[in-house]
This record gives sequence, structure tokens and C-alpha cells, in this order.
Amino acid sequence: MNIGNRIRRTRKLSGLTSGEVCTGIISPSHFSNIENNRFTPAADTLSMIADRLSVPRRYFMSIHDDDFEVTELLNLLNQNIEEENIEGIRHFLHINESKLSYIPSLKQEMHFSLLQFSAFVKLNSIDKAICLYQEKITYFNITTSTVNQEHQQRYYHVSGLYFFFIKNYDKSIYFYKKVLEIPASQLVHAKISFNIALALSKMRKFIEALTFSERAIDFYLRLHDWKRVGNCYNLSAYIAREQKRLDDSEAYIRKGFDILDEKSIALQAMLLHNLALIHKDRGHFAESIDCLNSAIQLKLESGQADLFLSYRVKLDVLLETEDLLEFKKLSDAIEIHCLTAIDQANFYFLLAQYHHLFESYELYEDLMKKTINLLTKEQTNECLVAAADHFSQFYEKNHKYKLALHYQKICTMALRNF
Repeated sequence: MNIGNRIRRTRKLSGLTSGEVCTGIISPSHFSNIENNRFTPAADTLSMIADRLSVPRRYFMSIHDDDFEVTELLNLLNQNIEEENIEGIRHFLHINESKLSYIPSLKQEMHFSLLQFSAFVKLNSIDKAICLYQEKITYFNITTSTVNQEHQQRYYHVSGLYFFFIKNYDKSIYFYKKVLEIPASQLVHAKISFNIALALSKMRKFIEALTFSERAIDFYLRLHDWKRVGNCYNLSAYIAREQKRLDDSEAYIRKGFDILDEKSIALQAMLLHNLALIHKDRGHFAESIDCLNSAIQLKLESGQADLFLSYRVKLDVLLETEDLLEFKKLSDAIEIHCLTAIDQANFYFLLAQYHHLFESYELYEDLMKKTINLLTKEQTNECLVAAADHFSQFYEKNHKYKLALHYQKICTMALRNF
């Protein structure tokens, strides 16, 4: 970032036009030149612009002055992030919000924004992280001449995460690979290899994804980081299952269990969940339910947020085995665990299939429309394929061919995107 970028960003966040800011201070053309970094404004001009935008004057006038206290605070935040101290991160952001609102130093503000993004990710506040990137980080001028390699690397990593969150996986991988162009530790190579594998798996490039997942496993084994080795085995198991290699998938799950320690409750729950999916694919429904019950119990004990993920699979198994009484009991109890729009859409889809079995077609149609609207809005193509296809077949059987064609087109488009 530079002074022109900072002024433009501050103006846009204030909701003001260029004319509203510059009127009575300088001409519109002069102000445009300042915002586009074609002209360096005088100190009195910066003071008046700062007053107009209701920010401290130092915010525009001391852009090269690092502050020792800010440096100490940034080091503390970085330490909490590296140690994955969730409560420490939350406490830090709460008590230091006002101190770090308007950091005069461009370099320190950039550093804080990158750390803040990572902090939001650790707190699972993904919407806040996305908003921060769009409102601040996108304005930074990151080049080899403006920042050191450490900050370049962090910027590329943060950008990789941002584009992953907005589902632009190609661009996410581009930035992750930029991280690896800078000399880095084995730990950084391990984390980035895992992230690339995850992005590639979202793109269904499973062969390449497995290569990067195995690479991450090798790095983490050398580091004796057993928890992250287990996470890699879990990802490799998912990839192998998507390739219909169920025996290989189960082998990865078993390797994950082999390196578990007593504290790895979240990982154990994930491995049990994925083992349940393997049993379901094989038609071993009782074993699948047992694994899901164990995963759900562990998630309840450890306070994990993704309970609905396992409940959803359990409902799916109950539908497949036509244990409709148990399905009804469970569905009545778990809607409160739908934390996202995608969770809600999947829940509606399962309820719709339940009502379809009972020939309650009005309820079925209402729930299916809600499902498809949500999935379309969220651009969740894999789930949308299944839902739109189900709805299209329903209308075709009932000789409503225009509606059948409409939902088949949605299915085809989602399949193409998927």
C-alpha cells in the first residue's frame, strides 16, 4: 500500500465520492492524481483530507514512522497465532482493537492486516477474513522492493487462503505456489503442500492432489508432527474414496488411527466420520451407523462445530435403510446444528426425500425449491447436481415436462461446473 491507496481505501470505506472528499480542498483532477499515486500531496492537503474523512491526521502524514508499541503488539499476536492459542487470539483482538484501528506506518498496518486475517481464520471467522481481504489487503502494494521475504510469503499464503474461501481454486493454488518460490522451512512446505492438495481435491484433480498430500505427509513425518500427519492421512483417505478406491481409503484411515494420541479428539472424530462413509459405500450400514455415533459423541464431548456433517450422513443412511421412524426422531432434534446455508440446504434435501417417500408431494416440492435456491446461491455444485436431478425426475414422472427440463438444465450446468 502507499498513501494514494490508503486515501482511496479510506474514502470508499467511508462511503464518500471523490467529489465529496476533495470539494473545498483541491480540484477533482488533483485529488485523482493523489489517489492514483501520480502526485504526492503537501502536508496541509493531507491534514484537510484526513479531517474530511474523520481519521487521525497521523494516519496520512506519518506513513513511514514505525511505532515500537505496535511492533510489540504484532509480535504478541503472531506468537498467539503460531501457538494456535485461540483464547489468546480472541483476547488480543478484543483488548487491542482501538489501539490498532489506525496504524500510521504503512508497513505495520500491512503486517497487522495479514496477521489479523490469519487470526480470523484460526477463530473460524471466515466471513470476517474475506471482508478484511477485500476491504484492506487487496490495496497493498506487495513487491520485492516494498516488503521483506517474510511478509511476501505471508501475503501469498493469506491470498491463497482467501481465494480458496471464495472457491477460486486455480488462483488459490497460484498463490500457494508463490509461497514455495521463497526459501521456506519444512513446516511451511508441509502446510502449503497440504493446502494445495485440498484445493486440487476441490477441483477433483485427485491424482495431483494425492501427490501433494503425500508430500505433506513426508514433511510432517520428518517434523514428528503426528496430529498434522493424521490430518494428511484423513485428506488422502477422502481423495482415495472419491476415486472409488475404498480399500486404499480405509488403509489411510487406519494409518491415521495408528498415530493418534489421546488429545487428538477432533482428528479421531474426522477419521471415524470418513470410515463411516467407506462402510456406507460398501453397503455396511450397521458399521456406518456405529462409526457415526462414535464420531458424533466425540464431537459433542469436545465441542466441535461441525456436528451436522456427521448427522447429515446418519440421516442419509437411515433414509437408505428406510428406518423412517429413527430418521424422524433424529431430524426433529438436529436442525439447530445447521450452522451454514449449505447445512440448511442439505437438511432441506434430506427432509424432502423423507416426505417424497410418504408421497407428501406439496411438502416435497416446497423443500426442494428451498434446497435448490440455497445451493444455487452458495454455488455448491456437487450437492446441486443431486438435488436438481432428483427434482427433475420427480416432475418427469408426473408428466410436468417443462419443469423437468428446467431442473435438468440446472443439473447439467452444475455438473459442468462441478
